[in-house]
Amino acid sequence: MTGTSVNMIGNKSMGIDLVADVIIQEMKKSTSCEIISDIRRESNGFKVYLLAFEKYYLRIGGMVSLITMLTEDESSQSADIIGTGGGSGLLNISYGANEDFAGKAVNILKECGFFFEE
Repeated sequence: MTGTSVNMIGNKSMGIDLVADVIIQEMKKSTSCEIISDIRRESNGFKVYLLAFEKYYLRIGGMVSLITMLTEDESSQSADIIGTGGGSGLLNISYGANEDFAGKAVNILKECGFFFEE
């Protein structure tokens, strides 16, 4: 199976609740994907949101999954994005489908004030 993973840091310009809602709305609008899971947990001021999406890519004839974990406490925000699946054939070639899917989430997060850790 093929996959890609990206880590980002938020500037807290937008609360994680709104960030999760924007990701869901924009992913559905821009990729016609299906949201598989929207899990939101909070304890003692620490929030963890887990979003899972799935999309069929015609060019590979298979499904690609996107997992996004958002975390926030009083001083920091982070996002972990994993695009996986989509490999086809004997060599399990994805033709970049998982990177494309993850890239959509990265672009949405950038618009929400997230950036790559240096």
